[in-house]
Amino acid sequence: MAQSYNRLAKDPAVVFTKQMQEILIAAARDKCAAKNWRLHAIATDNTRVHMIISWRTFMEWNQVINRIKNIMSYRLGKELKNAVRQ
Repeated sequence: MAQSYNRLAKDPAVVFTKQMQEILIAAARDKCAAKNWRLHAIATDNTRVHMIISWRTFMEWNQVINRIKNIMSYRLGKELKNAVRQ
């Protein structure tokens, strides 16, 4: 299945450095805390982020994922841009 997904991908896989992985984990943890969602587990490797999240309010799963991905992308861009400036 992974090979099929990779063949259909429009862009090459992103490789997350250790610093990037730490930013992604912190962003997910912070967003879950702010929304009162429970982050049961999070794991990263050099190309993926895996999370187990639960929430009590009615919200479609894809809305939760989109919000998490948005904040992760925002924080990654912001913190890496700040690191380049220094």
